[in-house]
Parts: sequence; structure tokens; C-alpha cells
Amino acid sequence: MSNTIVKHQIILVAFISTMLASCAVETVETYYIPPAMQNHLLNQLKQGTIELTCQSRECAGKFNANLSTMKELYVRRDWSRLALQVILINTRSDLGYYYLGRAAEELGAPEAAYDYYKKSFTIATSSGLDSGKCYSVDLNQCNGILLPSAILSRIGKILTILLQQIAQQKVAQQRATPQRATPQKKDGNATVTGLAVPHPTPKGRSSAPSRRNRLPPTDEEILNY
Repeated sequence: MSNTIVKHQIILVAFISTMLASCAVETVETYYIPPAMQNHLLNQLKQGTIELTCQSRECAGKFNANLSTMKELYVRRDWSRLALQVILINTRSDLGYYYLGRAAEELGAPEAAYDYYKKSFTIATSSGLDSGKCYSVDLNQCNGILLPSAILSRIGKILTILLQQIAQQKVAQQRATPQRATPQKKDGNATVTGLAVPHPTPKGRSSAPSRRNRLPPTDEEILNY
């Protein structure tokens, strides 16, 4: 009897361990993309050239069916996979462009992120049921993100980053530009940093003109002598 109880305990422990392990390695189901295509799409993302074009009801349904997957990638901060998921779904929406903006921002492309945020804001503030915007009244449709206020918050941070980069570039240019020397005056004397310095007189010589260079004496000078 005791052996049976021990066996059951072992089986129960093994079952619990398996369940815990499966929870720990839980994965998010995403579309498969070959590595070369992933690099190409991510480069386009950073350049700000990605366009979400599909506006049909089928595309909207496809986007809504993947909301939970995109939310999970967003929470995990898996920016590359999030961007690839949005790109492949290709549904024109404010939330889709917002996700692209967040991915581009976190992957070091603030200018591209700014462009995606602007597109997201345009859709979020447009009118019409088929405009591609999620409804922030029902946060479940926006994956808990309040649009367009969240967009404005991100744009403010992006502008701060861009202004800092511009200031750093100006400082670097000023350091790289050689400074011009002070113009020297030519007045017969040597100059050091703009200050006139008289030429030194050699030792043993008078500063008066030498006798060799004197003119012959006049008759008046001879008589007075």
C-alpha cells in the first residue's frame, strides 16, 4: 500500500513540474518569416518606409483576431516581433501605426517613430466607423492603450530626443571647425598674437645710422666745424 502511495506522489510531482515548466516557456504564436526577410523589414521599419495599406473588413477582422498576440508582444517588449506581426497583418489602423512607432522608437529610430506616430494620430482623430481607428471608449479594442493621448505623450518624448541630437551635432561641428588665428598687423615690427614687438638691436651696434650710410658733409658743416 505504501509503495502505491509513493508512486502516486511521484506521478503527481512529475505532473506539477511539467505544468510549471510549460507555463515558464509559454510562447506567443506569430507568423514565420525567414531571417533575411526579417532583417529587410526591420530595416524598412527604421527608415520609416512601412505603409499599412489594407482597409477591408477582412483585414480589420484579421487585426482584431491578433490583438491578444500583439498585446503579449508589447507587454514583453519584444519590439522586433511586434513590428513584424503588425507589418504582416498589414491592416491600416491607429493602433497598428502606434505599435510600429513604439517598435521603431525602442529600436533606435526616433525619426521613423515620429512619422508612424503622426500617421497613428491622423487615423485616431479621424471620423467614420471604417477609418481604421480603435475605440478608446472600449479599451479592449485598443489593447488597453488610450488613443490619441498616448500618441501625444510619445511624440513629446520623441521631440525631446531629436532636439538633444541636434544640440549634440552642433557641439560636434563646433569642435571640428578649426579656430581662426588673430590677424597680424604688418607695421615693420614683429608681432606676437597681435602685439607689436620692436626688432632687437644687435649688441655692440648703435641704433643710429652707421657712418657708412651718412651723406657727405655740406660746406656749412665744414665751416662750422
